[in-house]
Amino acid sequence: MEVEPTSQVEASPTAKAERIARLEAMPWVTYTLLGVIIAVYIAMLIVGHGNVDRVALLFGDKEDDLIRQGQWWRLVTAIFLHGSWVHIGVNGLSLYWLGNQIERLYGRRRFFVLFIFSGICGNLLSFLKQPAPSLGASGALFGLIGAGIIFPIRYPKLISPKARKAILTQLIWITVLNLGLSLAPGIDLWAHVGGLIGGGFLALFLMPALLDPRPVNLWRERVLSLITAGTVLLCLLSGGLEWRVATKLSQRESLVTYVSSSNNPWWSFRVPKSWRPIALQQGSKTVLVSPQGEQLLVTERLGASPVQDFMALWPQQVQPQSGQVAGKPAWLAFLQSGSTYFDICVIQPYPTAFVRLVLVAPSAMASKAHADFLRILKTVEFHHQP
Repeated sequence: MEVEPTSQVEASPTAKAERIARLEAMPWVTYTLLGVIIAVYIAMLIVGHGNVDRVALLFGDKEDDLIRQGQWWRLVTAIFLHGSWVHIGVNGLSLYWLGNQIERLYGRRRFFVLFIFSGICGNLLSFLKQPAPSLGASGALFGLIGAGIIFPIRYPKLISPKARKAILTQLIWITVLNLGLSLAPGIDLWAHVGGLIGGGFLALFLMPALLDPRPVNLWRERVLSLITAGTVLLCLLSGGLEWRVATKLSQRESLVTYVSSSNNPWWSFRVPKSWRPIALQQGSKTVLVSPQGEQLLVTERLGASPVQDFMALWPQQVQPQSGQVAGKPAWLAFLQSGSTYFDICVIQPYPTAFVRLVLVAPSAMASKAHADFLRILKTVEFHHQP
């Protein structure tokens, strides 16, 4: 996006020099946002052992049930999360291209507020219209597009008619194309629409810093700095609250050990001491229940294939991810069906034997259930072949 000032606007040599310096300055906010988004994605890969979907809840994706319970900060934290390399790659490149231009146009402070405000608006409309979990910076990016469309309409005297026409044509086509792509399955259309509306709305009140012919106003600068600082604090507070919740879910309650069988204890696992068995050692099945109502179903199987076991239980609904538990081959998946959340793990420690662990919980407890499940998996031990 190139901005071409008209001859109608006159400014002092000092003001022109400041604008040129701003144009040539590095877009540090854009690069910082990119760095944070990449760092968060790497952290999700590490914690999720390569599967970011499994830890999206713990990192703060948009979960409607949890937001209704008071976790409002997920409207902010979800902006910085991404679900795959393709997802973060597309959004990262878009942020690099749009951010470079919009930040230089509006200035660092206005740009940062615009980005976060648009992302929140996108997640809020998604919360109101689309119940499925979602994450990503797409809503914020659509807000940048919205601001790019609004500014030449709101301030027509700041740029030439030729530049205004070029900007509007380019961005409107980009908007139509991307909204069309948003109709594909798995894409949160409402987050994109909400971000576009939010960014366009805020741009009605933002004078592009690069083209602002007004003299510097100390009061206006202080207000802008205060709003920017408040936005930074909002992001830090949101991240801190999600960190506290995730840490609390992983608090080290004392564990007790359950062995596989009283006759032949060839493997064992540990659960929090407050969990109680409902039906312990019914054949090869163990069922444990937490005080909050989570149910852990543990089954030993001999002879069958772990993948066959998955397909028998959840045909065409689960795509298990391969990994390791206790150094043994394992297949892991999670499933949300209606108001119920499932964490599933099948481990094959020996060629002719495997175990299955399934944690069942209400969807509203998905974050806690997932943290409990990961903690239990870390305690699994295999002692000898059955």
